[in-house]
Amino acid sequence: MVWASNPSRGFKSLKDVISYAKANPGTVNWASPGTGSNPHIALEMLKLATGIDVVHVPYKGAVQALTEVATGQVHAQYASIASAEPFIKSGRLKVLGVSGAKRQTPIPYVPTFAEQGLKAADSTLWFGFLTAAKTPRALIQKLNGGVNQALQSADVRSRLEQLGVEIEGGAPEKFSALIRSEAARLAPLAKSGALQIE
Repeated sequence: MVWASNPSRGFKSLKDVISYAKANPGTVNWASPGTGSNPHIALEMLKLATGIDVVHVPYKGAVQALTEVATGQVHAQYASIASAEPFIKSGRLKVLGVSGAKRQTPIPYVPTFAEQGLKAADSTLWFGFLTAAKTPRALIQKLNGGVNQALQSADVRSRLEQLGVEIEGGAPEKFSALIRSEAARLAPLAKSGALQIE
């Protein structure tokens, strides 16, 4: 994901936003595509990691939220590179940081959160394939093999990399371990009441 702001706000780095938010508690508005969305979770992690007091403004989708940031109605937002790409290319959004272990191919000039000293606030957006719990193991293995094969296709890899997607793939057990680790990582947010478990 990227952390984006309207260029007119004058923020040059993640620390600029954090400093401004600390100096002006409760005055920074932060868009998301909806309560409970990955960008909303990322915001709550940022608040927990830095102690900033910002106002969450949920919208009915990523495009509406990005448009509000691009027009200057809202200070900042987390978004996927894919959804923010047209706004970035047109200069209507300034990307201040990217999540993940390395810089992203479409915007290599933007430093990661960790490079800017915000490793605890890093939050990635990931995708995976799920099926019903009682699906036979043989069918799961067959589906997993097909997905992994597709991820090796030159066309698929090229398009995903253009969108800033890091390709993982692997065994079902690897994905299960990721889900368990993400649940443990988000537990403090549920405990604090920042995320409501439904």
